[in-house]
Amino acid sequence: MNQLDIFGSQVSVRFQGSQIHKTKFGAFLTAILCSLILIRLGILISSVINGRNPTVLYQERQVQDPKMFVITPNTLSLALGVLDINYNYYIDNTLFTIQGVHKTKKNVYNSTTGKYDQVFNSKVFSLVNCTDDHVPDPQLREFFLKSQLNMHQCIPKDLVVEIEGQFNSDSYQELNFYFYKCSGQGCKDEKEIDALVDNNNIELLFTDVYFAPENKDDPFIRFSRDLYWITSQNLPREVNVYMRNNYVESDLGWVTSDISTQTYPSFSYSDNQIVDTSNGFFFHLVVRFEKEKENLYKRTYDNLFTIMSQIGGFSQILLTIFSFLCLRYSQIHLARSLINQSFDFQDITNKPNQGILISNPTQQQNNIETVENQAPQNRKIYQFYNPSPIKENSYQIASAQRDPGSPILISDRKDSKDYYTQRNDHEDISQQISKRHTLSAGKQLTDEQILNDYNKQQEVAQNRSSLNFNIFSYMLSFVTRLFSSFRNKKQVIDYGFKEIDNNLDIEYIIKKFIEVDKLKRIMLNDDQLALFNYIPKPQILYKVDTTQGAVIEKNSFFNKDDNLNDFEKFKKANYIMILAYTILKFLNILS
Repeated sequence: MNQLDIFGSQVSVRFQGSQIHKTKFGAFLTAILCSLILIRLGILISSVINGRNPTVLYQERQVQDPKMFVITPNTLSLALGVLDINYNYYIDNTLFTIQGVHKTKKNVYNSTTGKYDQVFNSKVFSLVNCTDDHVPDPQLREFFLKSQLNMHQCIPKDLVVEIEGQFNSDSYQELNFYFYKCSGQGCKDEKEIDALVDNNNIELLFTDVYFAPENKDDPFIRFSRDLYWITSQNLPREVNVYMRNNYVESDLGWVTSDISTQTYPSFSYSDNQIVDTSNGFFFHLVVRFEKEKENLYKRTYDNLFTIMSQIGGFSQILLTIFSFLCLRYSQIHLARSLINQSFDFQDITNKPNQGILISNPTQQQNNIETVENQAPQNRKIYQFYNPSPIKENSYQIASAQRDPGSPILISDRKDSKDYYTQRNDHEDISQQISKRHTLSAGKQLTDEQILNDYNKQQEVAQNRSSLNFNIFSYMLSFVTRLFSSFRNKKQVIDYGFKEIDNNLDIEYIIKKFIEVDKLKRIMLNDDQLALFNYIPKPQILYKVDTTQGAVIEKNSFFNKDDNLNDFEKFKKANYIMILAYTILKFLNILS
């Protein structure tokens, strides 16, 4: 049944109480990463609030009835002017006149015939001389003034006209301007009139708009422009100026869609044609909507989900870059910590035969043979002591710290041969003391001797040499020769890393576990093994306090508060029975 569980917790090895090895450099890069993400998040939110960087989709779509547009000086400024061949402006009604006509057509249903009747209507109005009020926007007015606005004619300010639809629509409206030469009383000489209308230029000044997606509130920016045509009374011209509606749909929602629509027409194109002189005008201008076309702009701003998506992608890019820098740094930093805790380093370049580095079983065996060949008075061994009291008439052992997992040196009273153990693990405090030979098996070590041994081992611990190096220099030594002076130290570092990798190999670990079992068989007899298996699990002792809650006293098995200077524990030790007595003590068989 347990095999079906897909939510099981992963079992991992810890280092210094943590599943992940953390460094100051990694913390620094993490702080930079978080800062950059917060800055990016602030920029995105600010862009949405201020309407910057929207996503815009443009579409030209077909429409049957273009929406009506009301023409006023505030929405569309129009100014008409006449120039001679020398580009001199004329605004003289005794030479020509401009007549405005607002034409409309509506389809009205006739209940008698059951068909729609077309009803046409024309509204004639006169133009007036243009003033600054006809162009309310000062920025737009500047362009008109450069073209001599006061020499143009405009639609009266109080007149409202519209353009709408196309000719086959149910409702259609257009704006017309007819240019006639003056005739009858009050007109100037015919030759002077003909000299102007036979060859002249017609100018149209007007305001137009373009779409600006970054303007959140008003996406239409107005500007001024002009159009020119050459005409003559002998070749009258009819010009159509086509406008096109622009629709802007803005989605302003943070979670769900919130679409608002804004509409404004803009100039699309113009066409012209020569018409018959019998119409009586020398120029005819028509302002109307373009047929069946309009522009649609869909403007979308970032919302909550797109911001989260962008932050996620941005974070992944930064994580990739920072991981490239930091992961290797963290691996080297971890390896440096491991080799400094596992090995001591000593430069013996000028001090030959001053140190023995045991790093593998083969080298360890060679070193053991070297030690065995030395004189007994120079033989040095590592000993670990158990602080439990034992029987008298045995050798005494001094310990720098209580380590239940450390190997224990056992000596038989009937055999005077010295035994030793070479310690090759990663304990912080190593001890090395000289074994004292005694002729009497019942002689005990004094408190002063034990204290001296303890002080010696503390001195040895203080003289340990660690290998310190700059991690960045080590990393850069792979890609540049600027750190060639680092080469010798790098070889030592690489050797230490290799030894750590070998010790962490699963084959090596399994081998060591098997060696521990073998060591138990060597050190313990069958009865001691049986007692060993009955050792209880460690107990966590605690008490409940009314103010502090549960207070942990200690771990009864791994007690870190043992006093190493409690020499009374060693005075009563029976050296030959130390293992059996210790096991019986854990089982509370002995008092």
